[in-house]
Amino acid sequence: MLFIQRKLCYIEAYMKVKSGHFCVFFLCAFFFSCALNSADSTEESENSADDSFLKAYIELKSRQNRWSAPISDTAAISAKTLLGADDSIMATPENAAAELNTADSPVFPSISGFGSLDLSHLSSEAKNALDGFCAALCQKSGFDFMQPKREYELSLFFFDLEEKWRSIFNSDFPDERIFSSWKYAAPFFLDDAILVPVRFFSGEYFLDTEIYLFETEDGWKVNQIRAKWRQKNAD
Repeated sequence: MLFIQRKLCYIEAYMKVKSGHFCVFFLCAFFFSCALNSADSTEESENSADDSFLKAYIELKSRQNRWSAPISDTAAISAKTLLGADDSIMATPENAAAELNTADSPVFPSISGFGSLDLSHLSSEAKNALDGFCAALCQKSGFDFMQPKREYELSLFFFDLEEKWRSIFNSDFPDERIFSSWKYAAPFFLDDAILVPVRFFSGEYFLDTEIYLFETEDGWKVNQIRAKWRQKNAD
């Protein structure tokens, strides 16, 4: 019995020691946790203060700076100002191009396989000489519009034209007027000449040619005419 009592005392004492150790451990953990929480709170407080300072600084700078308009708005205003477009028209690239074409640069038609019909770069003097030559050529003439010593070029053209007429126009070579009309394409400016594509029509067919104009002391003259000898339907 005494042995048992002593044993219980030893156990109780051991438990008290262990309990004391546990309490010490618990107290240490508690104070360490409080220290961490305090540090976190201090850091959060400092971060919050920094954020508040940055926000206040940015707001102050925003009020002091003069901000430009958005790029899209500026572009739209510039386009409308330059083009004189109505405010109800959106300044899109398509509308801007349409306004520019309408106001400043006329749009010329073009024919596939022949070219643009833009003759705006051809001088009135050169065009008048070309008109006279083409009108005379339709009547089997035009030698007066040829450059001196180049008249044989037109003679060779008429000779080849009569030889190839049926294969091109599917009819006999006319006795008088050979072509009913003609049309010009945009000219090409060479070093010392102007090349003008000319399409001559007869009935439902046409003949494409290239006429070379030279400027002489007597004005613009035809230096050469070349034909593309193949049948083409005007339709």
